[in-house]
Amino acid sequence: MKKHLLFIRSGDVQSPFSREEDRVAHTVLKRLAQEYKITVLSPSFAKCRAVEEMQSVTYIRLGKKRANSKSTFNLGMYLAVFRYYQKHIRNRYKYHMVIEEVNPFPFLFSLYGNTKSILLVEKLGGREWFNVFPWYLSWAGYLFLEPFYLFLMRGREVITFSDQIKKRLLKFGFQGDRVHVVPSILLKNPKQLYFHLLCILENIPQVETAPRPLKLRRFSYIK
Repeated sequence: MKKHLLFIRSGDVQSPFSREEDRVAHTVLKRLAQEYKITVLSPSFAKCRAVEEMQSVTYIRLGKKRANSKSTFNLGMYLAVFRYYQKHIRNRYKYHMVIEEVNPFPFLFSLYGNTKSILLVEKLGGREWFNVFPWYLSWAGYLFLEPFYLFLMRGREVITFSDQIKKRLLKFGFQGDRVHVVPSILLKNPKQLYFHLLCILENIPQVETAPRPLKLRRFSYIK
């Protein structure tokens, strides 16, 4: 029986506001579906289906559709994830693992969820606060809120694509051996990106040092 992974994402490949990273993510997810059962929580958009299966990947769309009418940021999605957890996951269903995207704001599932979680940090808030919120909320988020929630999540496993992000996370108390950096160049090569993510999910810390015969036998379908 396949292990069931839950991904929480801020974008959706079917959305009219989808980004290149959403298309790359779906390509990787459909490959992961060969090894795992994959469910994705993603934001709603106009005329979307609440639940849709695409190439063995199940998308469950949350939040109000109108909230996504002008940009990719959907504040309602962040609140809807918590409600979904309370209604469908807590004391009801147990995922093997939850992969929570931070791009640029976290859903904070790792602080209240009862399932092992990994942070997939594509981008941190930083100056993005000033592009999304009014100036008075932006300064509060930039100076206080982001450092506070990163400090609370410092014990989590992290996957990121930048050494600069890793350095920032280490300043907030994250452990160096728990922050896995996948080379950003692999974002242009979904096959290799999938391979690296799969190795991390299976607790292989250093992909480069894994015996080559093992890689070829175990992942022979990756060309």
